[in-house]
Amino acid sequence: MDNSAPVLKTKIVPATLDRYWSGPGVEWTGLGLRKVLLVVTEPVVAPMLSKMMEVGCGIIPSDYFILPVTPGNVPAWHQVQEAFHPKVVILLGVVPADMGVSALFQYQSPNHFGGALWLPGPPAAEIEKDQEVKRQFWKGALEPVFRTDQYGKI
Repeated sequence: MDNSAPVLKTKIVPATLDRYWSGPGVEWTGLGLRKVLLVVTEPVVAPMLSKMMEVGCGIIPSDYFILPVTPGNVPAWHQVQEAFHPKVVILLGVVPADMGVSALFQYQSPNHFGGALWLPGPPAAEIEKDQEVKRQFWKGALEPVFRTDQYGKI
């Protein structure tokens, strides 16, 4: 009989997950607090997003920030929360799991998590080109939060 302890055979956590333990991104330093954070996969639609926030939602430019991301290079929620302290996080084409959030969110609808309202939706390019998708995202997520104040004043 062997009295030695069995060797654990576990996989090593890949370096790509280190972002979940590091601090906020340097590129965000000095940007200040923002009420609304838009995490998007298509930064080229920034003019459309700015119009959506300012005209549709009534949010002034200093109260929101558009954070462009690429697949595999999405910041962790704790980094974003520490840097911006957003009240609303709008995910366009990004799933919560990409930010290290293990929660199920209702699509195109407000969801409470981590002290913020999360609004997961389709990619911004899809919203821009398809009026029905745009209408559904407006009616289900944006209007209740920004126009009817169902979730309190933002």
